Amino acid sequence: IGWLSLRPTEAHVLMQVSPKKLKVTYPEGTSSSVFTFVASPSLAKRDVQSWADIQGISISVSGNANPVPKVTFAGRYGGSGSPIYDHNYWSLVHTMPAGFEGAPEIIIEFE
Repeated sequence: IGWLSLRPTEAHVLMQVSPKKLKVTYPEGTSSSVFTFVASPSLAKRDVQSWADIQGISISVSGNANPVPKVTFAGRYGGSGSPIYDHNYWSLVHTMPAGFEGAPEIIIEFE
């Protein structure tokens, strides 16, 4: 993997970081909250459709957000946006289930 970044969509974010694990909570979030991660993976894999397609790292997702992200591409030759610092990237967006109540939370574990 080249890089991975969280793009928070809420003003109030709680983070718990431990070895190989990141827990993100939006304490003032709602059912319309989303967790957006952007990744610039190795060029060896040119089509990312899930976390499993990002080579060089194994990523699992849990928490109360939908575990399957909506994935979009952004880059020099098209996609949903422009490159970040001249790097193509994939956006992985986890939404909340319909009718969700409580504090949105996602847990990302790395191997």
